[in-house]
Amino acid sequence: LIGVAFYDWSWRFRVVTRRGPSLGFSFHGVTGVFPALERAFDFGRHKGALVLLTGFQTPRAIRRRGRTRLSLWLGKRGVRGADGVAEIAWEAASAQNVVLPGEAVAAQLVADIADRVLAVDVQLARIDAQIGETFRRHPQAAVIESMPGIGPILGAEFVVAAGDMSAYSDAGHLASAAGLVPVPRDSGRRTGNMHRPKRYSRRLRRVFYLSAQTSIIKDGPNREFYLKKRSEGMRHVQAVIALARRRVNVIWALLRDDRLFILMHPLFELLDFLIETRFAGERVWSGGRDWWSVGIPTVHYSFTQVRLGFH
Repeated sequence: LIGVAFYDWSWRFRVVTRRGPSLGFSFHGVTGVFPALERAFDFGRHKGALVLLTGFQTPRAIRRRGRTRLSLWLGKRGVRGADGVAEIAWEAASAQNVVLPGEAVAAQLVADIADRVLAVDVQLARIDAQIGETFRRHPQAAVIESMPGIGPILGAEFVVAAGDMSAYSDAGHLASAAGLVPVPRDSGRRTGNMHRPKRYSRRLRRVFYLSAQTSIIKDGPNREFYLKKRSEGMRHVQAVIALARRRVNVIWALLRDDRLFILMHPLFELLDFLIETRFAGERVWSGGRDWWSVGIPTVHYSFTQVRLGFH
């Protein structure tokens, strides 16, 4: 299974590396022929703009097509917000009336490159689906994917980079393999000189760094830990690395116990507080009401199951 995931991930990496240069050539061609359109769209992220380039690469071609007919042409090719894309393209074409020499040749090259980029995107979607299907055949795929910031792509990369988890005796060894544990470079009486190690798995470090950076987008314990480190004076990269190191401990414990990562609901926190008191037959004062501890052990068992993901 790890071998299949490695093959899929390696092939995906090759396809992604081919997409970048193709986009670069496309940007260069559009800038030389139609700079107003290049400023209007982010071709690296806007699929509708790439579809537009497959048919119309010059201001004269867009003006000849017309705004309404251009919107219909884009809509037939599955472009989302075809009216908005057509409006932006029409405004860019109206702002440029100069016809450049060699425009027809450059336009054909831009159309060919846009076709290639779209074909690469289709191939990437197919490879991502295949990687996700292969990854979810792993016995602990659900555990890995339950961590915030880790999806099927990064999860498959983690499985490939980490290999057999029995090779790591504890979370510290896993973090050391990922280059998240500083190593001393002491000399004589000079001690405490800590640096990043030179020998570690770059791929494993990439998984933990990218997943940590993704996890801080939404509110939760990951973002809270990141903001805490920033308030302590750490820069962005330092805070993300500190968060990645902390997440190594979490994912190690989850894989060891074979349980899912589930955030605790505030109601569960209240129940845990009541459970930890363990006042058998005594009153626990909370919010002006009397809470009795009768039956709490049974509640503790059922809610712990839900919270730890054993259901």
